[in-house]
Amino acid sequence: MAPSVLAMDEPSAPCPSAPPREGEVQTSRFCTPKAILLLTLFLFNAPVVVDLALSPPGQTFRYFAADAFYYFVVGRNIANTGMISFDQAYPTNGFHPLWQFLVALLYKGSEWLRLGDTGFFYLVIAANLLLISLGLCWVAAAIQRSRGRLSPLFLFVPVGLYAVLVAPAWLRYLLFGSLNAQNAVEGAQPLYGTLWSYVNGMESAPLLCSLGLCAYSHVRLPWRTLLAAAWLYGLALSLLCLSRLDHSLLACSIVAAYGVVALATRNRRLLRSVAVMGAAIAGTLGLYMLGNLAYCGSALPVSGLQKSTFPVANREAATAISNLISKPQSLEWLYTFWRVAQMALPMAFALAFLGDFSARWARFWRARRAGRTTPLAPDQYDSFLAATALFVLAFGAYNFLFVLFIEVGHWYFPVSTLFVSLAGLSWCDRWRRLERLSSTRLFPLVAALAVAFHGLFFAHLQRMAGYHETLIQFYFRDARHVREFYGDKPVKFVAFDDGITALALPYPTVSGMGLAADPEAVEALRRQEFLHLALARGYDRMTSATYFFCEPSSRQADGTRPPPKVTIPPAFLANGKGLQIVPECYDADGRYVVFRVTSPTGAVSNAAAESQPAS
Repeated sequence: MAPSVLAMDEPSAPCPSAPPREGEVQTSRFCTPKAILLLTLFLFNAPVVVDLALSPPGQTFRYFAADAFYYFVVGRNIANTGMISFDQAYPTNGFHPLWQFLVALLYKGSEWLRLGDTGFFYLVIAANLLLISLGLCWVAAAIQRSRGRLSPLFLFVPVGLYAVLVAPAWLRYLLFGSLNAQNAVEGAQPLYGTLWSYVNGMESAPLLCSLGLCAYSHVRLPWRTLLAAAWLYGLALSLLCLSRLDHSLLACSIVAAYGVVALATRNRRLLRSVAVMGAAIAGTLGLYMLGNLAYCGSALPVSGLQKSTFPVANREAATAISNLISKPQSLEWLYTFWRVAQMALPMAFALAFLGDFSARWARFWRARRAGRTTPLAPDQYDSFLAATALFVLAFGAYNFLFVLFIEVGHWYFPVSTLFVSLAGLSWCDRWRRLERLSSTRLFPLVAALAVAFHGLFFAHLQRMAGYHETLIQFYFRDARHVREFYGDKPVKFVAFDDGITALALPYPTVSGMGLAADPEAVEALRRQEFLHLALARGYDRMTSATYFFCEPSSRQADGTRPPPKVTIPPAFLANGKGLQIVPECYDADGRYVVFRVTSPTGAVSNAAAESQPAS
């Protein structure tokens, strides 16, 4: 069996109370792994808690990704009706399962506690903070278990090395431009890539929690020799897969890498352990896919199938990179930059880490064969990071080539961006001079610097007061006007947004984007017949809280105002060729419009005459 990575003796943690040897740095009694971890958790949680405590209730929306409202609607329907559906009528699987069912439990819990919808939003934030904090605890435990210490630089993980490297792009617009111009739909966007940006109501939090559990299992469990431990590690990797299904690539990277090692070294015990891990992962994913097939007729999530062009590569990412270089002054530069950076930068770090990892092993084996004193080989934690680096490369390449560029959200890459920080920490751990940061004199300074840095970074680059103002306005104000207009009428909506309309209104609503629709509706979208299918099902009102661009019209001589001028993206109207689409309910100030959709031969053809402002 190969040493170090496969069967390494666990290092014992140094005793902080032992007297220092000559030339050794005297460690501060406050600089213990526990103290470093507790301060890191404080730096991660405190800014969010203080911000929300000092803000109105609606400001929880500033943390949520727009797509989080898909999860909230499906979770509410599961809790209230027991049906896994977005529109309360047709089944869907357009979500990552672990977080979706956690959301349903959170919604049920908020009802049991009588917290209301606003309380539910706070509960989601709290759950996100808790899950990411658990992930940090497991990562810290894995590092300490493998190396016997925890670097004070771990304090800077909440912001992270990735965010520090891309921060100049945000600072450029904060100092010399307008962040609002970068994203007309969502407003001035925070810096994606910090751990705070993953408190987003999406699958990011359970994904980071599962990653930490896998790192700790990799280092702590004797899975290379004991089949029971291999099974437990396989279950931890299965949780990672269910947190975000495309991260099955990470589980496959670990299983494949150790399978190759087992075959190369003819290590039958390790090969059996790898087979058990693979069986646990395959069994979990197999059951998930069979359940999908039985429940809604599609083994894979409909949302993922819509976003992917696999096996045909697309050129969207390459075009985006070309635009970044050729059009640095364009309004969309930052909007394009962060989508490219979240793939390219972690991939560069992954290549560097794998190169360094391979070189260290080569030096170790050359010294061993020559009978010289062997340098330290990579430890078990480094081996986990190496497998993660393989995943980061594969995942980044897949998204570059086979995922529609506009669909690549920041919540795809929490593992990739966190890897940048963990790789940097791993390199710094080998720089012996940095041990002085743990010294009696320097550690209080490092801790104070970390607190000040996180406070400034959060205040100026993370907390964007206008972010998702449109969603806040619709949910807490405009939706009330729509409810007053329709009352108890049995109306049904087609919503071209990311779930906010369905969450804010008490009426059955189908997703016009298709990401949380049923397989039949997704196929209708592909054929550009979606609005025809929706109308046949009774969904005859069409609106959008975000993607219709409205301009208020001028007041007429009699004091009334006609419907606002509305610009609807052509892709939405392409699904309704031959249908009549007229305004029915609208805000006089031009914030939103609800359209009535009818067939030219339908019974209702005078909807325009019945139109009136909702407020």
